[in-house]
Order: sequence, then structure tokens, then C-alpha cells
Amino acid sequence: MAKKQTFADKLKKKQATGKTCPVCNEPIEYVLMVKSVEREDGNGYKFNQEHIGICKCNEKEVFA
Repeated sequence: MAKKQTFADKLKKKQATGKTCPVCNEPIEYVLMVKSVEREDGNGYKFNQEHIGICKCNEKEVFA
């Protein structure tokens, strides 16, 4: 029979495998940032997607 996994076990595993910020020593969380950019021909918009790492020290810059 398999061992039951608790929420605390999942958090430990996530914290152990995640990268930490060298400046603030907090775990880095990767999110998908989507920016809308007007097309060159002027007929609508296109979307640029980018995965960025966020921690406590750059959180305000990203969400501002």
C-alpha cells in the first residue's frame, strides 16, 4: 500500500527542489508574463509570453 502524502510533505519537496534568490534567500517562483504589443501594421495586437522568476526582492518591480 502506498504511503499517504500530506500537504506538508509536498511543501518540503517544493522548497527543496526550488532555486533560491542569492540576494534575499527566498525561493524563486516562475510565472508566465504576457504583454500585449500593437502590431506593426496597426491592425490589432499580438501577445508576447515570457517565463520570469519572481522573489521578494523583485516582486514590486514586476507587478507595478
